[in-house]
This record gives sequence, structure tokens and C-alpha cells, in this order.
Amino acid sequence: MVISAEEGNVFTDKILVKRILQNLTSNALKFSPKKKAVTLTANFDETHATFVVTDEGPGFTESDHQKIYGKFQKLSARPTGGESSNGL
Repeated sequence: MVISAEEGNVFTDKILVKRILQNLTSNALKFSPKKKAVTLTANFDETHATFVVTDEGPGFTESDHQKIYGKFQKLSARPTGGESSNGL
């Protein structure tokens, strides 16, 4: 995993941001083939922080795009290492 970050401050709920980033990076690692890159990038300006997780997994199908924001929705991709997935 590669992490690239600018220096900056974010005034927010630290626990919630940590949880979100853990979920995004966990999913990226879980659904990417072995030995493929997963990158977390953080950028900051005066009013915003932007976090981007990039991976080399299979991505989303058209059907997945319809369900992507539904809680506990299972999408078409399956974890590459046999891990469980709860759709969050």
C-alpha cells in the first residue's frame, strides 16, 4: 500500500474519519488481486480535505452502480482472499 499526503489540518470527528478511511482501504485491499497497488492520497486546501483510495480491483458493473449507496448491499465483485464482506 502506498500513502501520499500533504501536510494539513482537519477539524472533524477523528473517529468517524478513521472509520471511513479504514473501510475504504480495507475494501480496496480486499477486492484487489495480490501484488496490485492500493494508494491512499490526502490533499488539503483552506476549507477542504480530500481523501482518495485507488486500487486495481475489478471495479463496478452497471448493476453495482444502482446499488452502491444502499446499506448492506452486496455487489458483483468478490473478495480476492476469501474474506467476508458485509456491504458497508
